[in-house]
Amino acid sequence: MQKINKTLEGISALLLIILTAIVTIQIFARAASLSLPWSEELARQVLIAFSFLGGALAYYKGGELKITMLIDLFPKTLRKWNDLIIAILSVIVSLIVLYSGMLFLKDIWGTPTVALRWNKGIFFLAIPISFLLIFLKLSQNLVSMFKPKGMQR
Repeated sequence: MQKINKTLEGISALLLIILTAIVTIQIFARAASLSLPWSEELARQVLIAFSFLGGALAYYKGGELKITMLIDLFPKTLRKWNDLIIAILSVIVSLIVLYSGMLFLKDIWGTPTVALRWNKGIFFLAIPISFLLIFLKLSQNLVSMFKPKGMQR
């Protein structure tokens, strides 16, 4: 899992650099009264990929969103049951989004972008990839809930 984390960090950093460069070029082009229609389209597509892969990276770093104000008031046993139910539901939801993302990718694959004429599917590959990675991490977390305390990492 550490290798996945490092890979996601590298890809996210690269996408952020690309996005920053594109937007910077776009700003200077507009200041010079030039129109670069491809820059807006590419920035949007890179942002989509960055958002989904960044979400997967957040799960690998333990940065998923949790609001525990009410749950913290529960007795310890009830909190454990709540955590288990949430983990199971999260795995199910990630599988649903993974499946939906694959169906969406199948529908959009081969459709060219307007300005660049690139395959839109390349950018939207980030959806099933990110949710596959999220599913793997959530599954690992779920399995670790059933391990005895001394065996957990």
